[in-house]
Amino acid sequence: AAIGVEANMTDWATLRAGYNWEYTLTNDADGGTTGDVSDEFAWGLGFNWGGLTCDMTVSSTLFQDPISTITGQDDGGALTNHSMTFTYNF
Repeated sequence: AAIGVEANMTDWATLRAGYNWEYTLTNDADGGTTGDVSDEFAWGLGFNWGGLTCDMTVSSTLFQDPISTITGQDDGGALTNHSMTFTYNF
């Protein structure tokens, strides 16, 4: 299950927030483990500069330690840890 919201910050920037929850009923590939539950918050930004758009997923560590994450001093994380998509329409 997933739920999310999206808010336009300006006419060219959008903030996205969501929550993902997963329950595994059966899993033959992992020795028959059942009842596994996983959940996580999802954060994202979207930019629209006319013909050029950028959508990216932002790591949750940005909110836990913003200075270290932005400057690249965070040991295990990255500012964008999932995806960044640039699209140009002409």
